[in-house]
Amino acid sequence: MLTAKNHNGSLVTLFNIETKEKIIEMKKEGHYHCPCCENEVTIKAGKMKVPHFAHKRNSSCHAFSEPESEYHLLGKLNLYQWVSTQYPATLEAYIPEIKQRADILVMSGNKKYAIEFQCSSIPEEVFIQRTNSYLSAGIFPVWILGEKNINKLGQNEFSLRHFDWLFLSGSQESPSIVAYCPLKHRLAKLHKIIPFSPRTAFALHSHFPLSGLSFNDLFEMQSGVFPFLSRWREKRRAWSFHNGKSANWKDPFYRNLYINQLTPATLPPEIGIPVPGIHMVETAAIRWQSYIFTDTIYRKEEGRPVLMNEFIQAYRNRIDMGHIRLRVLPLISEKDCLFPLFGYVSFLLSTGYIEEREKGYFKVRKKVEIPRTVAQAVELEKNFYYVHQNLLQWGK
Repeated sequence: MLTAKNHNGSLVTLFNIETKEKIIEMKKEGHYHCPCCENEVTIKAGKMKVPHFAHKRNSSCHAFSEPESEYHLLGKLNLYQWVSTQYPATLEAYIPEIKQRADILVMSGNKKYAIEFQCSSIPEEVFIQRTNSYLSAGIFPVWILGEKNINKLGQNEFSLRHFDWLFLSGSQESPSIVAYCPLKHRLAKLHKIIPFSPRTAFALHSHFPLSGLSFNDLFEMQSGVFPFLSRWREKRRAWSFHNGKSANWKDPFYRNLYINQLTPATLPPEIGIPVPGIHMVETAAIRWQSYIFTDTIYRKEEGRPVLMNEFIQAYRNRIDMGHIRLRVLPLISEKDCLFPLFGYVSFLLSTGYIEEREKGYFKVRKKVEIPRTVAQAVELEKNFYYVHQNLLQWGK
């Protein structure tokens, strides 16, 4: 921690102490106490270390339960210095009513924001509990991920842990992950995030010097086309060709394919496409869309009716069975779990596979062609992306 109480009960900070001699003098002056639990703390300062206070061993302070790395301390300090030039801000503010300490508490007009710079993983339930506690106190939580945790696989391709997805914030239509690197003094944003699988996602990775940003820039919305369609297509094609070799027929996904006389290599290209809201589903698109397809329109002949409620029921049934898993997104307050399903149904409607007769009532207009050979699957896939490229780049 960067703040503590001295023997007079006044808050003192270490980040603005300019000399090592002054730090040594402060250590000799007397005792310091945690502003949250009142237990005694000691000053830690060494070579290439951010001077800070630390609890003594076996401390049970609930507000400072995590050890803080130099990376975290420096990032917290940089963010505080940045935001305090724009709005009134308090470093390591303790909020008694929720017994929680914010890295930085910001007052912007009549709104309060709690900035949490998180560099290490914490249990999901702790993340959610802290978020909900802030909201219950009328404080808007702003979680910023340590950029060192972002695992880049290649150009615009990332491996995101389950924990990283908790940082997804903004609207359900266009969320992003905000990260910060104190060593490079830059803020980063992952936006246009399109997951291909539970961990692998495509995203735009933008960097901004912290000095050139305002606090309100953290909440700026991103929009535009899906810029990774060709990469998505390559990954989808590779999955189709190679996935069957390692298929576990005890897996309900493969079992469902077998029951419906389908194989990974000959799945129609209409299954496994990027749709709006896809980030809300943890299950890979090719899996959850195959369930929706086989459970609704696959067996229906042209001209047969299909209701929106059938799509919804199929989706919810698969969620209940654990075949489709939704992501836990505590920072997106207004979200509809049906949003990605509506995106997929909208695709089927726009491409003419179904047509709407009245609200919520469709009929099958044309059947999805099921390839019978790998060669036919390749040809159908090529034609599919040629015809529907603009539609799949939704927003174009």
